[in-house]
Amino acid sequence: MNPIFTYEAETKTWKGAEVPFPFAGKGVPEVVFDAMTKYLDHVCQISDDTGVIYTNEKMLKTAISFATALKYEFRIRKGDHVLLMTENYHYMAGTWLGCAFAQAVLCPFVFSEGTSVKDEVMNLLRQIAPKLLVMTDVTQVESFKKILKDLGMDIPILMYENKIEGCHDLKPHLEADIDISCFKVPRVEDPENTTFMLTLSSGTTAQSKLTITTHQQLLGCWLNGPIKMVGASTLRPGWQSEGLTLFHSFIGTHTRVIRAQQDIDSFLRIVQKHKVHLAFMAPKDIYAAIRSPVIKEVDLSSLRLISSGGNHLSDKIRMEFQKYIPKGTVNSSYGISDLCSKIAAAPVGTIAKPGSVGKVAKNMEVRVIDDDGKRLGPGEIGEFHVKPTVTKFVGYYNNPELTKNSIDEDGFFKTGDVGKIDEEGNVFIVDRKKYLITYRGNWINTSQIEKIVLENVEGIEGVCVVDMEDAENGIIPIITVQPETGVSLDAKDIIATVHKHHEIKFETKVFFFESLPITISGKYIKYRIREMVKQLMA
Repeated sequence: MNPIFTYEAETKTWKGAEVPFPFAGKGVPEVVFDAMTKYLDHVCQISDDTGVIYTNEKMLKTAISFATALKYEFRIRKGDHVLLMTENYHYMAGTWLGCAFAQAVLCPFVFSEGTSVKDEVMNLLRQIAPKLLVMTDVTQVESFKKILKDLGMDIPILMYENKIEGCHDLKPHLEADIDISCFKVPRVEDPENTTFMLTLSSGTTAQSKLTITTHQQLLGCWLNGPIKMVGASTLRPGWQSEGLTLFHSFIGTHTRVIRAQQDIDSFLRIVQKHKVHLAFMAPKDIYAAIRSPVIKEVDLSSLRLISSGGNHLSDKIRMEFQKYIPKGTVNSSYGISDLCSKIAAAPVGTIAKPGSVGKVAKNMEVRVIDDDGKRLGPGEIGEFHVKPTVTKFVGYYNNPELTKNSIDEDGFFKTGDVGKIDEEGNVFIVDRKKYLITYRGNWINTSQIEKIVLENVEGIEGVCVVDMEDAENGIIPIITVQPETGVSLDAKDIIATVHKHHEIKFETKVFFFESLPITISGKYIKYRIREMVKQLMA
């Protein structure tokens, strides 16, 4: 039996267990089609809100129908970019798979109030230059039609059961009479370098960049993945992780339960109703779940694994949620969309060591590097540099300079995350390199301040700490808070709570906002919040 990880003292490199890659030389369309045709009767998707159920056969027919329309009616060619602004309606998965069968590049994004501004959307569309747009939100159609007109882009817009002038009806293009056996599956000549999907990076500290996901990267996420499980997610289908879960349901005998419009209460009821085994939840959703009265009304005993990512899940919140999961485990994992790779996770069936995000993942090499480029050993804190062994970092779309600067001389990707790895291979994240600030010669972890506030102050919907210049102290952390609706909070009480639980006493201020801007992956956009604070302090 291979060890979970090994440590090479000579090179100061942690290596996850090596697992063979079964999809060498194959692209996503070929792998997915072969897997789905073996089990045509398998239920791959259940829509909780509409009750629509998709077997593999129905999903394949829907996807092939759409791929045919893309090719012959809308003249979409191999490598063309298709913008997918779609929520989790029952027909969404068929459009995504149809794009894959048409060999179009999937560009899935979700824009909502508080996550984007017009200039950013226009910049994104200029970069992508989509040939077609699929939308589900009728309230955004007119604004996007105007943006496209301003950019000089005349592209088809498809809406399901369309009733908007100037848009096409998506529904008929999903319902052609298809003979699956006659479908010629497209072959991808170079899966290692061919782009399958473009997604936005988190965009928390600066403008978002477009991350390339290749066919091989996407397939590399399914090595020894869970099968014969019912899964559900609190994530919206506008970022990479949700794309992975969607295509995962096509690869194995995995059933995905979805709901287009979902809050934490409806999600908890979905888990009970459909006996969900595997749940993907952002830390903020886990925090919301333990505050919801519904959690005491539902039976969550079907859950075997709750995987949390995006931000680190505090041990206090994790353990509180674990009380409601009698037969499963709640764990954080650590991955990075730039590589489409998991870097660390707790082995299935185990609980991560307190404070850690698990052990070094399979087929992953990790080094810890200090500011001078020196490799560090167990227990020493530095920046994580990582390298997958069965896939590779292709880069950022139309950004060769950033791509080059993201790799060190040995081909390891510079994550920008600071932490340590102990002698047992447990990975501990201190913070994003850009989130650590120096206060009077001491390092302050802004994420730690956020955790203190969330865990010890009642009535908080969200909290984000940003750094601001200060004439006396150089840099100070500023605490921005979004109170729960109808809740009144006192800034002095929040500061006193932070000072009580933090090892360093520091100058700070608290600002309250009705809402805090977030990315499509649910992370706070710190650079924009910093600008909001500056306006109040001016």
